Amino acid sequence: MSEKKQSKEKPLNLYQKLVEIRKCVDYVQKDSKGYNYKYAKESSILMAIRPKMDELGVFLEVDMISLEQTMDNKCLVAKFEFTWVNAEDPEEKISKTIILQDLGLDVKKVGGLMTYASRYFLLKTFQIPTDEDDPDKMRKVTPEQLKTLDLTLNGYDDLREQIQSRFNGNMSDMTEEQYRLALSWVKKTIKEEKQ
Repeated sequence: MSEKKQSKEKPLNLYQKLVEIRKCVDYVQKDSKGYNYKYAKESSILMAIRPKMDELGVFLEVDMISLEQTMDNKCLVAKFEFTWVNAEDPEEKISKTIILQDLGLDVKKVGGLMTYASRYFLLKTFQIPTDEDDPDKMRKVTPEQLKTLDLTLNGYDDLREQIQSRFNGNMSDMTEEQYRLALSWVKKTIKEEKQ
């Protein structure tokens, strides 16, 4: 009588789940304008991360823990607490506090501060780039592009090592823009060596 071995994977802790969420977002484009700034809307950020949050069972609680006026009554100072909760083990939590201030005292400022705090917290937590760069420049290199680079590097181990060291030994971590620059550099270097 043979026993079937059950292989149970160890569940991810909350930090590991947050890393998995971070891995699924390469870039969020600044898609809105206001107050002479371009910024990524909170909804764009949430659309990028929420499916993975749902998949992994991660919940974010947002609380305003204080709201005060400055001594001169010209500014609001709000303190927000963001708490990540592991839905599989609700006792496992990670909390961070953000303090923001804004001129004015109306209720719209409170909502604006909360929205800004959420956007800022999510972008910084997951280290999501929102540069002015074209989003295409942020895309990962394709397998076909890696094959092209590999064929071009055939016989040029020193060049291969230089590129690999730039990407910690894993050329698949480069973006398409980095691939184009690397391929151009390799072709130029090979041409110069042949002359």
